[in-house]
Amino acid sequence: MQKTKAGNGRGLMDLVSKQPHLTKFNKAIESAGLTERFLGPANYTLFAPTDEAFNKLPQDKVNDLLQPENREQLKNLVLLHVVSGTFKVADLKKAAALKTEAGREVKVAVSQDAKEIKIGNARITHQSANVDNWRLYVVDAVLQPTAGSA
Repeated sequence: MQKTKAGNGRGLMDLVSKQPHLTKFNKAIESAGLTERFLGPANYTLFAPTDEAFNKLPQDKVNDLLQPENREQLKNLVLLHVVSGTFKVADLKKAAALKTEAGREVKVAVSQDAKEIKIGNARITHQSANVDNWRLYVVDAVLQPTAGSA
């Protein structure tokens, strides 16, 4: 896992919006109306899918989610990537599952050599230090309500 740079004190949105590989997740946050929630200090962990992860989804599904009438669905999808509390790598390695802000649990799986961590169907590829009490991990897949969640 590689580390990404921390933000400058304006909350997680500052960090997410400056990452060139997180533009689609940034747009999802904005379209879901969650920007304000991610601006200030909080005590959450975010598993942010890359643009490449969004490209793996059917584009008609992505376009549908971005429509105003599907805002609640998009909000739930974004919140499926948010967990209350700041989880360090060591914490994740001890967890069997995490309860997301969407009200669902996602399973945590650690490889036998403990070098790879999966959250649901997504592998953590990058991590950052805390940003205003947020912890950001970049993942290679968009978490789905049915994939790796209960």
